[in-house]
Amino acid sequence: MSPRLNTTYDFCIIDNPPAINVVVANSLAASNNHHLLVCRAFALNGLMELSATLDDVQQFMNPSLIVDGILITIFSHRTIIGQHIKEQLSRIAQVMNIRVYNSVIRHYPTTNAAIDYGYFIDEFLGGNFHG
Repeated sequence: MSPRLNTTYDFCIIDNPPAINVVVANSLAASNNHHLLVCRAFALNGLMELSATLDDVQQFMNPSLIVDGILITIFSHRTIIGQHIKEQLSRIAQVMNIRVYNSVIRHYPTTNAAIDYGYFIDEFLGGNFHG
């Protein structure tokens, strides 16, 4: 994270679009200790490509970049495809030697994503979030 942001924030969550582009590369380069790999449920195919991008960023732009895990966003546990994608992400995460967070950002009209992100932050920090 840039020195200017380090004086203002303890953490900054960057939710990138499911694409490999300069925005994603810049957000990876700006991260320092942990970068949370946020994977939209429909972006399964691009995850391995993103892994190669992560390697490049670590090698050429940010050697201290550590990928901690996958947070599934736009997720619906009610669908068969949602469960299938979650299983596939677990397999991919195992190959990448990272974890899939238990927290998910649900995709229902009646849900509050801020509460879901709160649960994720609680899981990440190991604290006691009470949305």
